[in-house]
Amino acid sequence: MRLIPRSRPAQLRPATLARLAGGGVLAASLVGWTAHLAAISSLTHTPADVTTGNNATGTVLLDVTAKSATLSLSSSDTRVATVPSSLTITGATRGSFLARPPLGATGCTTIAARLGATSTRTAILAVHPTPTPTGSPLKVSLVSGTVVSGQTTSGRLLLPTTQTVSTVQLSSSDPSAATVPSSVQVPVNTSEVGIFGAGSFPIQTTPSGVLRCPVITATQGSATSKVMLKIFPISG
Repeated sequence: MRLIPRSRPAQLRPATLARLAGGGVLAASLVGWTAHLAAISSLTHTPADVTTGNNATGTVLLDVTAKSATLSLSSSDTRVATVPSSLTITGATRGSFLARPPLGATGCTTIAARLGATSTRTAILAVHPTPTPTGSPLKVSLVSGTVVSGQTTSGRLLLPTTQTVSTVQLSSSDPSAATVPSSVQVPVNTSEVGIFGAGSFPIQTTPSGVLRCPVITATQGSATSKVMLKIFPISG
């Protein structure tokens, strides 16, 4: 019995495909031709760092103009900030939404935008404590607001007016991420601008693979001051 080889399907030239498409015969996809689906190019926050109680605007940028694309949104820690469950972008390449930190909330949360099963982008939103008012009898600050986990950094204390050595109590909202001394002695300093108290203290961070954002609190008498430290994971 003689076997007759099966013939290969004819290859259509691009000009022929274009004519078929114009006549409405071309399907959504052919051999070597696929329809491009919208994907998320970027997700950003403006600003990326906010004070507790203040909103941030999230912006999603698509790689193509979407006739209608519905994205799902989420926050990794809703105690820090909440976002709408979805965002629909129609006839555009970008869309915006609000990330809302509750009043009094502090820390960092990862905001995620998803389109379909494969396109996802994330961005960190940092929510800081209310700044210490000008003229406060106590202020705590950081040598640097960011540090790589496992490293040691420093905090600073300032008592604008003091006549004697003062004891300031310290605490960390997340001792598993960063530890501070329980207290520090702030000596009296005299300069041309007057008498004040100034001192520093170490902050030891713990190696970690995730972003951590503990709040360091300083207390002296009835005065309190807070500041947040962003601890980035060890890269690589």
